[in-house]
Amino acid sequence: MKSKDTSPMVWAKDKTGHRYLCEAGSLSDVNTVYEDEKGFCIDDDSRLGSRNRVPGDGKIRFAESVSLN
Repeated sequence: MKSKDTSPMVWAKDKTGHRYLCEAGSLSDVNTVYEDEKGFCIDDDSRLGSRNRVPGDGKIRFAESVSLN
């Protein structure tokens, strides 16, 4: 089985404070997104309805598990 190279995804901010989801390996600094690096990242989180929907910012809630027995 071939292994695939993967890079962890990180949330990073640009100089104006907008956040982007980027592969850590595509950034020169994993905390900052520079203009020429934004093309490798997913758009900022300003369009999300709630900050609680940003991964890592809210609590994970699981549905109630019901036993069939």
